[in-house]
Amino acid sequence: MFEGLKLKKQKRVMKRLIAKKRVRTMHNFDSIKKVGIIFNVTTEERWNLINNIAKVLEKYGKKVFMLGVIDKKDTKLNFIITNPKVTLIRKKGDLNCWGIPKKSKLKPFFKRKYNTLINISNVEDFVTSYLSVKTLADVKIALDTAENQKIYDVLIKMNPDSSEEDFMKQVIHYLTLINK
Repeated sequence: MFEGLKLKKQKRVMKRLIAKKRVRTMHNFDSIKKVGIIFNVTTEERWNLINNIAKVLEKYGKKVFMLGVIDKKDTKLNFIITNPKVTLIRKKGDLNCWGIPKKSKLKPFFKRKYNTLINISNVEDFVTSYLSVKTLADVKIALDTAENQKIYDVLIKMNPDSSEEDFMKQVIHYLTLINK
Protein backbone atom coordinates (compact mmCIF):
# COMPACT_ATOMS: atom_id res chain seq x y z
CA MET A 1 0.00 0.00 0.00
CA PHE A 2 2.75 2.43 0.97
CA GLU A 3 4.66 1.63 -2.22
CA GLY A 4 1.62 2.75 -4.24
CA LEU A 5 1.45 6.03 -2.34
CA LYS A 6 5.19 6.47 -2.77
CA LEU A 7 4.93 6.03 -6.55
CA LYS A 8 2.04 8.53 -6.76
CA LYS A 9 4.03 11.07 -4.72
CA GLN A 10 7.09 10.59 -6.95
CA LYS A 11 5.01 11.04 -10.12
CA ARG A 12 3.48 14.24 -8.72
CA VAL A 13 6.91 15.60 -7.77
CA MET A 14 8.33 14.84 -11.22
CA LYS A 15 5.32 16.32 -13.01
CA ARG A 16 5.68 19.55 -11.00
CA LEU A 17 9.44 19.75 -11.59
CA ILE A 18 9.20 19.04 -15.32
CA ALA A 19 6.48 21.69 -15.71
CA LYS A 20 8.83 24.44 -14.46
CA LYS A 21 10.17 26.61 -17.26
CA ARG A 22 13.89 26.75 -17.81
CA VAL A 23 16.12 28.45 -20.34
CA ARG A 24 17.88 26.04 -22.68
CA THR A 25 21.09 27.19 -24.30
CA MET A 26 22.95 24.96 -26.72
CA HIS A 27 26.72 24.98 -26.42
CA ASN A 28 29.26 23.61 -28.77
CA PHE A 29 32.05 21.54 -27.28
CA ASP A 30 34.50 24.48 -27.22
CA SER A 31 32.19 26.81 -25.28
CA ILE A 32 31.40 24.30 -22.51
CA LYS A 33 33.17 25.19 -19.26
CA LYS A 34 31.33 23.16 -16.58
CA VAL A 35 30.04 19.64 -17.07
CA GLY A 36 27.86 17.74 -14.61
CA ILE A 37 27.77 13.96 -14.83
CA ILE A 38 25.15 11.79 -13.17
CA PHE A 39 26.03 8.12 -12.93
CA ASN A 40 25.40 5.02 -10.89
CA VAL A 41 28.24 3.02 -9.43
CA THR A 42 28.39 -0.54 -8.17
CA THR A 43 31.84 -1.85 -9.06
CA GLU A 44 35.39 -0.60 -9.20
CA GLU A 45 35.50 -1.33 -12.93
CA ARG A 46 32.49 0.92 -13.54
CA TRP A 47 34.00 3.69 -11.38
CA ASN A 48 37.29 3.51 -13.31
CA LEU A 49 35.40 3.84 -16.60
CA ILE A 50 33.44 6.88 -15.39
CA ASN A 51 36.52 8.45 -13.81
CA ASN A 52 38.40 8.02 -17.11
CA ILE A 53 35.54 9.76 -18.94
CA ALA A 54 35.84 12.68 -16.51
CA LYS A 55 39.62 12.82 -17.02
CA VAL A 56 39.18 12.98 -20.80
CA LEU A 57 36.77 15.92 -20.43
CA GLU A 58 39.20 17.63 -18.03
CA LYS A 59 42.00 17.24 -20.60
CA TYR A 60 39.81 19.30 -22.94
CA GLY A 61 39.74 22.05 -20.28
CA LYS A 62 36.29 21.30 -18.84
CA LYS A 63 35.52 21.44 -15.11
CA VAL A 64 33.77 18.16 -14.34
CA PHE A 65 31.57 17.58 -11.30
CA MET A 66 30.02 14.16 -10.72
CA LEU A 67 27.01 12.89 -8.82
CA GLY A 68 26.98 9.15 -8.21
CA VAL A 69 24.06 7.02 -7.10
CA ILE A 70 24.84 3.83 -5.19
CA ASP A 71 22.07 1.27 -5.56
CA LYS A 72 22.97 -1.17 -2.82
CA LYS A 73 23.43 -0.44 0.86
CA ASP A 74 26.24 -2.95 1.31
CA THR A 75 28.35 -1.75 -1.64
CA LYS A 76 31.83 -1.03 -0.33
CA LEU A 77 33.37 1.95 -2.10
CA ASN A 78 36.94 1.74 -0.91
CA PHE A 79 38.03 2.27 -4.52
CA ILE A 80 36.66 5.82 -4.82
CA ILE A 81 39.17 8.30 -3.54
CA THR A 82 37.58 11.23 -1.77
CA ASN A 83 37.28 14.05 -4.25
CA PRO A 84 35.46 17.37 -3.78
CA LYS A 85 34.17 17.09 -7.36
CA VAL A 86 32.35 13.81 -6.62
CA THR A 87 29.15 13.64 -4.59
CA LEU A 88 27.78 10.20 -3.73
CA ILE A 89 24.36 9.28 -2.46
CA ARG A 90 23.04 5.88 -1.42
CA LYS A 91 19.54 4.77 -2.30
CA LYS A 92 19.39 3.26 1.18
CA GLY A 93 20.03 6.09 3.62
CA ASP A 94 20.23 9.30 1.61
CA LEU A 95 16.58 9.23 0.52
CA ASN A 96 13.56 10.25 2.57
CA CYS A 97 10.57 7.94 3.12
CA TRP A 98 9.14 8.97 -0.29
CA GLY A 99 12.34 7.96 -2.09
CA ILE A 100 13.35 11.59 -2.71
CA PRO A 101 17.04 12.43 -2.18
CA LYS A 102 17.77 14.52 0.90
CA LYS A 103 18.83 18.05 -0.07
CA SER A 104 21.63 18.44 2.48
CA LYS A 105 23.73 15.77 0.78
CA LEU A 106 23.22 17.31 -2.68
CA LYS A 107 24.04 20.97 -1.96
CA PRO A 108 27.59 20.81 -3.37
CA PHE A 109 26.33 19.48 -6.72
CA PHE A 110 23.13 21.55 -6.97
CA LYS A 111 24.70 24.90 -6.07
CA ARG A 112 26.51 25.08 -9.43
CA LYS A 113 25.09 25.88 -12.85
CA TYR A 114 26.42 23.60 -15.57
CA ASN A 115 26.75 24.32 -19.26
CA THR A 116 26.02 20.65 -19.90
CA LEU A 117 24.57 17.87 -17.76
CA ILE A 118 25.17 14.32 -18.94
CA ASN A 119 23.35 11.35 -17.47
CA ILE A 120 25.44 8.23 -18.09
CA SER A 121 23.53 6.13 -15.60
CA ASN A 122 22.65 2.71 -16.93
CA VAL A 123 19.61 2.62 -14.63
CA GLU A 124 16.41 4.47 -15.50
CA ASP A 125 14.64 5.27 -12.25
CA PHE A 126 13.07 8.03 -10.18
CA VAL A 127 16.28 9.01 -8.35
CA THR A 128 18.39 9.70 -11.46
CA SER A 129 15.46 11.44 -13.17
CA TYR A 130 14.87 13.62 -10.09
CA LEU A 131 18.56 14.52 -9.88
CA SER A 132 18.62 15.45 -13.56
CA VAL A 133 15.53 17.66 -13.35
CA LYS A 134 16.76 19.44 -10.21
CA THR A 135 20.22 20.19 -11.64
CA LEU A 136 20.66 23.65 -13.16
CA ALA A 137 22.07 23.15 -16.65
CA ASP A 138 21.84 24.91 -19.98
CA VAL A 139 21.49 21.62 -21.85
CA LYS A 140 20.80 18.11 -20.56
CA ILE A 141 21.94 14.99 -22.43
CA ALA A 142 21.02 11.32 -21.97
CA LEU A 143 20.29 8.08 -23.77
CA ASP A 144 17.22 8.09 -26.00
CA THR A 145 14.40 6.39 -24.09
CA ALA A 146 10.69 7.16 -23.81
CA GLU A 147 11.07 8.29 -20.19
CA ASN A 148 14.09 10.52 -20.93
CA GLN A 149 12.22 12.45 -23.64
CA LYS A 150 10.37 14.39 -20.94
CA ILE A 151 13.51 15.50 -19.12
CA TYR A 152 16.45 15.91 -21.49
CA ASP A 153 17.15 18.27 -24.37
CA VAL A 154 19.49 16.06 -26.38
CA LEU A 155 18.89 12.32 -26.65
CA ILE A 156 21.37 9.96 -28.23
CA LYS A 157 20.22 6.62 -29.56
CA MET A 158 22.67 3.81 -28.86
CA ASN A 159 22.72 0.04 -29.27
CA PRO A 160 21.76 -1.77 -26.05
CA ASP A 161 25.20 -3.37 -25.83
CA SER A 162 27.07 -0.03 -26.14
CA SER A 163 29.25 1.07 -23.24
CA GLU A 164 29.25 4.39 -21.41
CA GLU A 165 32.54 5.13 -23.14
CA ASP A 166 30.85 4.73 -26.55
CA PHE A 167 28.02 6.98 -25.37
CA MET A 168 30.47 9.70 -24.28
CA LYS A 169 32.27 9.52 -27.62
CA GLN A 170 28.91 10.17 -29.30
CA VAL A 171 28.16 13.06 -26.92
CA ILE A 172 31.49 14.71 -27.74
CA HIS A 173 30.98 14.02 -31.45
CA TYR A 174 27.55 15.67 -31.55
CA LEU A 175 28.63 18.62 -29.41
CA THR A 176 31.50 19.33 -31.81
CA LEU A 177 29.01 19.40 -34.73
CA ILE A 178 27.14 22.37 -33.24
CA ASN A 179 28.08 25.63 -34.94
CA LYS A 180 30.47 27.88 -33.09
